[in-house]
Amino acid sequence: MGEKPTMDLGESSMKTSKPTIEETRFVNIDYVKPHENVDPYRLACLRTQIETDGLLKLAIAVDVYTKVILDGHHRLEVLRQIGCKRVPVTFVDYSSPFIEVTQWNGLPLSKSEIVKAGMSGRLYPPKTSRHMIRFSSTKKHISAVEERVNVPLSLLKHVVYTDRITTFQFQRHSRENHKKLKPA
Repeated sequence: MGEKPTMDLGESSMKTSKPTIEETRFVNIDYVKPHENVDPYRLACLRTQIETDGLLKLAIAVDVYTKVILDGHHRLEVLRQIGCKRVPVTFVDYSSPFIEVTQWNGLPLSKSEIVKAGMSGRLYPPKTSRHMIRFSSTKKHISAVEERVNVPLSLLKHVVYTDRITTFQFQRHSRENHKKLKPA
């Protein structure tokens, strides 16, 4: 499998505690735990887009230790509604000091509160948390580390016995679904 990739943050003083970004894996849809609810209007719009595209473009960001979702609640719920069994997940180490959380309104929120909500099932309202990741001197939304997967929905609807979709499977499904996809 090789060495796990880590983000190069460009600061030598930070090299000892880089946030580990795991490779993207395809996991059972019930494996991950949400920490906030979804907005019905936003969900409906996203569902239309995903079904029209016939694929999921981005993996969701999940803590590697607790399996709590950091970003991608709406994407996960769309997949659940349309009968998908698997979801692409980019695992991150949420304990990293490079990952920060606040509320979208700027009020403080702690990582432990996020984990507690995810583990207990007492979910926050939609779009409560805003996860940021520090790269050198800049901060970006956590979605910056979510892998672009462009995986056909047909592959996510079947139970498979591996956590990776092979290049051959993806290319075959891409060719079959190419005519269904709209140009970007």
